[in-house]
Amino acid sequence: MATKVVVGISPSLAGLQALRYAVNLAREQRGTVHAVRVWLYRPMWRDNTTTFERRVHRAEAELLIPYAFDVAMGGMPTDIAIRPVVVEGLAGASLLEEAADDEALLVVGGDRRGSHFRGSGPVTRFCVRHAHCPVVVVPPPPLAQTQPVDALVRELGRDLAG
Repeated sequence: MATKVVVGISPSLAGLQALRYAVNLAREQRGTVHAVRVWLYRPMWRDNTTTFERRVHRAEAELLIPYAFDVAMGGMPTDIAIRPVVVEGLAGASLLEEAADDEALLVVGGDRRGSHFRGSGPVTRFCVRHAHCPVVVVPPPPLAQTQPVDALVRELGRDLAG
């Protein structure tokens, strides 16, 4: 049976690195990538005002999946099966629910603070602690580990300006 590679979709550098890793793993294993974007809506007003806002949040989450593939890989791969999944809920629990079968492997992005598990974010820690499937924590690219992202963006802007 083909491997189910579940990956959390995030526009962070670590999230994009995890997406690249998941796609390459699915290619090697002849598996399917389940690209999961989780969103959580917390209304600021009365409950009867949330229907439109929920639709907006869901639409944003749906758009983020192809955007992440564009940024990470130049577009959606055509040589493997990709299953976009958009879920309202808590990120860690939703990722584990998607990865809850025997053939699944979960891929999440690590934190730029280093390779120590304690430096990982709360979603990554939750997944590692509670998963019933293998979990791969992918570190961000080396450039992201050296400086804060905002400093990298400023430096890149200076370089491009000449």
